[in-house]
Amino acid sequence: MSADQLVTVMERLLDLHNSLLEKAYQKTTVIEKGDIEALNTLIKEEQKLLPTINKFEQVRQQVVRNFLTPFHVEEENFTISTCLTYIDDSKKDKLADFREELLEVAQKLQKQNELNSELIKQSLQFVQMSLDMFYPKTPEFNYGPPKQSGPSTSNSLFNRKA
Repeated sequence: MSADQLVTVMERLLDLHNSLLEKAYQKTTVIEKGDIEALNTLIKEEQKLLPTINKFEQVRQQVVRNFLTPFHVEEENFTISTCLTYIDDSKKDKLADFREELLEVAQKLQKQNELNSELIKQSLQFVQMSLDMFYPKTPEFNYGPPKQSGPSTSNSLFNRKA
């Protein structure tokens, strides 16, 4: 396997992750506006991207494996970082840049997803609070005897045997 294939796969993975990050940013805007239909559309678009990302991740793993096998590298060291030690200098910088950018995008994506999750949680809390304001729970006042669950065992005058 050539270094060109590694660079191509990493470039494609970076593009896909950037697309996913853009969707995450769009979701933040949509959540803030409260547009549920647009949110559903964005979620569907994300769901279409995920299988493609998984496919390219599997391709990346296979390309790394094929690249490092001739160098007798142990399988647990099949990483892009290990590949960088065996690649010539012309492709090394480009691959290292893609690796760093992909790591940065993954971190940004994680932070953005956490933000979106928190925004949705706050929105649900707001909805619950609004419902509680419109339909408040009325407290039960106990001016009479306590209510009993199950069969009545009261000792009223009508239930006594004479």
